[in-house]
Amino acid sequence: MASTDTVPRNDHRPLRILFVDDNPLECRTASKMLSYFGHQVVTVQSAEQGLDLLKQDSFDLVVTDWDLPGGADGLFMASRIRFEKPDVPVIVCSGKTKELGPEAKRSGACDFIPKPFTADELNDICSKAVAEAARKLALDEVNQSTDAQRNHPTRVERELILAALKETDGHLGRAATILGFSYSKMQRKMKQLGIEKEFK
Repeated sequence: MASTDTVPRNDHRPLRILFVDDNPLECRTASKMLSYFGHQVVTVQSAEQGLDLLKQDSFDLVVTDWDLPGGADGLFMASRIRFEKPDVPVIVCSGKTKELGPEAKRSGACDFIPKPFTADELNDICSKAVAEAARKLALDEVNQSTDAQRNHPTRVERELILAALKETDGHLGRAATILGFSYSKMQRKMKQLGIEKEFK
């Protein structure tokens, strides 16, 4: 890995990162790099240890080496995390070749970073991975909310009418104007939706 003798930038929020590598020196160096940016780093030296730790603790991100001891490598770990904890992004790293990215992504990793990498490069790819995961999660929530509204238009319409009535202190005519309804349509909608509201 490259030297950590760089001035850190604080462009991104601090993360809690699990770093998996069977080389203790790699773990110490990556931990030092990421700590410069305020990240909290926990290191383990096998996929089994990492997966066990993920069951007990929470992390924003996992960075794992491709080659790990035992029967489980970084790709296996990425695929397991994608299945068991899909909200936790995984970055795979390797010093073998720069052409392993597509295979890593097919296995469930969100990105790949070749070794050696600088502190800036590691920090940037980690922060971007977490930001992208958060963006996708927010988009999923919006889509789910939109689907729910489509499936329950009556509930949404009722809430809108009640909000308009509250805003106008129960004045039916003004509430109808806010909603773009005619007076008669407002009356009809209130009756259909079971909104009991006294008005003059």
